[in-house]
Amino acid sequence: MIDQVQYSVVIPTYNSSGFLDKTVSEIESALSQLGQSFEIIIVDDFSTDNTWNRIKELKQTNSRIKGIRLSKNFGQHKATICGFSAASGQFVITMDDDLESDPKQISALVEKQKETNADLVYAHYTNLKRGFLRTIMYGVFKLSAKIVEGKNRVNGSSFRLVKGTLAKKIIQNANSFTFMDELFLWNTEKVEFANVTHQQGLRGRSNYSIRGLVNTSTELML
Repeated sequence: MIDQVQYSVVIPTYNSSGFLDKTVSEIESALSQLGQSFEIIIVDDFSTDNTWNRIKELKQTNSRIKGIRLSKNFGQHKATICGFSAASGQFVITMDDDLESDPKQISALVEKQKETNADLVYAHYTNLKRGFLRTIMYGVFKLSAKIVEGKNRVNGSSFRLVKGTLAKKIIQNANSFTFMDELFLWNTEKVEFANVTHQQGLRGRSNYSIRGLVNTSTELML
């Protein structure tokens, strides 16, 4: 009998062919130091560059990698939930594709989960490096979530560690409304935060536009 994978890393990606190799390499290096089994699930959100071909090439030489290509551009949250459906780990780690989240700090999330037995551990950045407009819109986005949820718990990020059992609940409850952090808070009170440092991403300019942030906040309020 094959032991269950301990950690599944889900990476929603879009037009990242230029730096995907580095992202995968650094994640592998960090997880190997934990001494646990892992897999990396890369979800291509219908990229328009060579990302999908690069994922297929990586899969050919690395058995830890799973690749999924979506039929159109659905956005980060839906792509992440799609990755959950392919994850077999006892824990699922979600990360952006451009190393804004330092893989070496995965251990901070792991340690916090072990200390608290939380269902969900968010990375809480202590030194955010965002542009002025994106900082304002992210603040509006968080405020909208707090108003709707009625809890002062929306201080996390897309860098998270989730119990596999909670990830399965998210898959079951997901619908056309896919603001993941709201779904998490509907399904658990056991949420913790680990302080980590934010680093400059390899992409330079985010795929998540100001318009996208506005649309997501509006959807949350409806």
